[in-house]
Amino acid sequence: HEKMEAINMIQSLPISDEAKAEIQREASRDQNLGILIQIVQHGWPDSKHSLPESVRPYFLQRDELSVQDGVLFRGNRVIIPTAMRAKTLTKIHQSHVGLNG
Repeated sequence: HEKMEAINMIQSLPISDEAKAEIQREASRDQNLGILIQIVQHGWPDSKHSLPESVRPYFLQRDELSVQDGVLFRGNRVIIPTAMRAKTLTKIHQSHVGLNG
């Protein structure tokens, strides 16, 4: 028998504890993300047409989605809650100014 190793992805994110806490907090407040987290944790229907419209775009990636400590991942990447997306994009762009400008 092969042993399975579990890796807690949230522990290895290259961000501060405050940022992790903010992602967890906003994920719990995000209605669509909350629905998606419930589906990931409890199982997907056979057809995307059985899903709420807001989470149908994730149906094709369903095998890549996981939830750890209230944070939704696609592979090893965090799905950022809607309320944080603009701020997160701004931070990403600011961190690349030195490379592009």
